[in-house]
Amino acid sequence: MTKEKKPSSKNASPRAPIPEPAKHMLFLAKAPEFLTSILIALILGVFPIYFDDFGLRAILEAKRDFFFYTASAYLILLSVVLLAQVFTRTAVFPPLREIPRRLWQGSNFSQKMIVLLMLSATASTLLSPDRTVSWLGYIRYEGLWVKLLYWAVFLAVSVFGRLSGLAGGALWVSGVFMGVISILQYGGLNPFQLFPSGTGYPLNDITKMYIGTIGNINSTAGFYCLMLPVFIAAIILLRSNYRFLYLLPLLLNGFVLLFIDSKQGIVGVAGGMLLMLPFLLNTVRRIKNGLIVFAGLCLTASLKFALVPSLAADYHPSLNVRMVTFSFSPGMASLIFLILA
Repeated sequence: MTKEKKPSSKNASPRAPIPEPAKHMLFLAKAPEFLTSILIALILGVFPIYFDDFGLRAILEAKRDFFFYTASAYLILLSVVLLAQVFTRTAVFPPLREIPRRLWQGSNFSQKMIVLLMLSATASTLLSPDRTVSWLGYIRYEGLWVKLLYWAVFLAVSVFGRLSGLAGGALWVSGVFMGVISILQYGGLNPFQLFPSGTGYPLNDITKMYIGTIGNINSTAGFYCLMLPVFIAAIILLRSNYRFLYLLPLLLNGFVLLFIDSKQGIVGVAGGMLLMLPFLLNTVRRIKNGLIVFAGLCLTASLKFALVPSLAADYHPSLNVRMVTFSFSPGMASLIFLILA
């Protein structure tokens, strides 16, 4: 008997194309992650720098409207996709009566706590003597409806969200935009007429309470407590040479954080760095990247100390000499870090 020859890989027939129905099923399976990645990019890349024609005069309303429409559209589309998965049997779901128990058992601690918070806040609103205010909120739109939207987005992103370069790129764009706009405002300009016409950041103590595209300087500093450690971690951890592009938004917004002089923000960013750096600086390569970060931050601090008095000399002429003298110290620290790196 003669053995049949197996067809060689060269003579093998090409792989059959994926049937159209299978492509549709594959799209449905990946759609939740795709929608979530788009939402993350919008929240990180557009939300921080979004404003309307009223500028800083109605920045809170502009942010509220953007988040409401973006989050609502995301949750509606996600719900439609999940229902389509059920009807097309793309995903296997347990019987309806078992879904609550399966969800609770399969959730992590953070998700469980958010669900309990949603239930307790809803009960508190129902028992409130003024349900209208509890539901809608007062002045800052902190009512139950917007909180439920926050928590629903958190739960969805915690399930379908994936860390990707798109998120880092989106945060880079918003970080650079925020930094440039804030520094122009600090120099006396009024880009996009964010401040009312004829005014600007340096005008008086009231206008100095607002900066950039977020609004209040303490709200801006709070956002920096989240954003700047991300840039620091990216520069230290990533292996691509493109990681040093994150120095641009880091140093721009580090300069802004120093000149707005928000003590809460400075302590928050410094505290975050102290907590995370022992876990990040555990190899020679990462230590070298960390020294470059420290050098850049010290150089930024020296520039701030040197430039701030010159712009404020009309108001505090005695500060000029003293502050420029102090700028020598962070400037030397920057040089030392660079030499060590």
